[in-house]
Amino acid sequence: MQDRHEPSDRFVERLGQDVGAEVRRRNRVPPPVAWWPAFGVKTMAAAAALVVISMAVGGAVVAAAYQNENREQRSMLASVYERKLELEKVRMDAAKQQLQDVERRVAVGIVDQEAAVETRQGVVEAEARTRIAMLNLEEVRLTGRDPRDEVSAPPTPGRDFVLDRLAVSMSIAKGALDLETMKVKRAERRISLGLEQPSAAAALRARIVELESGVEILRRKMEIRQMFVAKKYDSTLADLRVVDIEAEQRYRALKPQYELALREKERIESLVSKGLASPIEVTKANVRALELLTELQRAEVEVAIARQRIAERTAGKGAGS
Repeated sequence: MQDRHEPSDRFVERLGQDVGAEVRRRNRVPPPVAWWPAFGVKTMAAAAALVVISMAVGGAVVAAAYQNENREQRSMLASVYERKLELEKVRMDAAKQQLQDVERRVAVGIVDQEAAVETRQGVVEAEARTRIAMLNLEEVRLTGRDPRDEVSAPPTPGRDFVLDRLAVSMSIAKGALDLETMKVKRAERRISLGLEQPSAAAALRARIVELESGVEILRRKMEIRQMFVAKKYDSTLADLRVVDIEAEQRYRALKPQYELALREKERIESLVSKGLASPIEVTKANVRALELLTELQRAEVEVAIARQRIAERTAGKGAGS
């Protein structure tokens, strides 16, 4: 008797037929092929090239957009400085018209020659300011940035706008100094004739010292700038030297002003003692003298600090750094 758990012969025979049929079917089906050879190597290379080109085009679009934005910003900044230049030209034209008017008055004896000299100096200064405005516009168009006047500003290749502006400013300062010198000589002549108080000449001399200090600052700034561009000073040392000379010259300019204020205070005190002036005038003179003394002491401290820092830096990096 056959075990009921044992497969029958008929079942075994049918199972063998089914397995054989499945094997024959699988042998007739071609094996799976990778998808990319179906497209061909050339097709795949073209697709890869298309991806690369698309990325390059996208990058170029971004770069072009950035360049357009940069050009637009540069154009807007330049337009600001163009308007500033136009304003200086208007002021220069007005100064020239005023000079013509004064010269006509001098010719008919309405005003003296000194008025014409002062007005002529005004024209010189207006022309110099116009020149500075032109330099500013040139720098903006070349660099796309606001002009920089620090002696440690990075130099523009082939052009030093900082030095050019300093030279123009020097012409203004020298012209003003010449004018004040002429005024002092005139005041001294009037004092010698008893037509003017000595205090008038003293005030003018104090003004001359101030202008001389301004000229000296500009001269030394130009030297420092040249040293910086020649890489004999680094930016920190160049800036420290400017702080030093500005504080030094400010001290030099303030000292005669302070001495003049003290003399004025004594003069007013004398008038008050004689009943010829109000005591409040003494208070005002004293306040003025104290203000100048404070500024004088501040300049002295700034000189000391700047020179200490310069000494420390040159000691650490060498005298020419």
